[in-house]
Amino acid sequence: MAPERLQGKDGDARADLYAVGVVLYELLCGQLPFEKDNGFALITTHLSHDPPGILERNPALPPALATVVMRAIRRDPDKRYASMRDLHDDLCHLEEVVPVDYHPDPPRLGGRYHQAIRLALIILVVFLGIIAFGTITQAIHGFAR
Repeated sequence: MAPERLQGKDGDARADLYAVGVVLYELLCGQLPFEKDNGFALITTHLSHDPPGILERNPALPPALATVVMRAIRRDPDKRYASMRDLHDDLCHLEEVVPVDYHPDPPRLGGRYHQAIRLALIILVVFLGIIAFGTITQAIHGFAR
């Protein structure tokens, strides 16, 4: 399922293209882009990572075909084909496709992860503030004696 659909957003043709791309990926290299032990880990990976390059798993593929497949399964829908016709045209005319080196986008960490980091930083700052306050108070009382 396309990452945007996993987030509960409305999908369009690009979400279907993602599914077609995943099937092509598996057909061409014998494994899914992401394989995890449980559903939650699989969903999280689909949401946060672009898949590994297909040429890493099957270096014998023509680079133009790899370019087409990897464009179909980008995490960002704006980086995918706009329509099935565009994907079909490229698959039918691979000799016209200019191979492009695949560079996955950096992992995107979910909102809960950012909230947890933010909370941990706030707790750390408060904790350090308490320690600093206690140290300064002890120093002041030590000088007053």
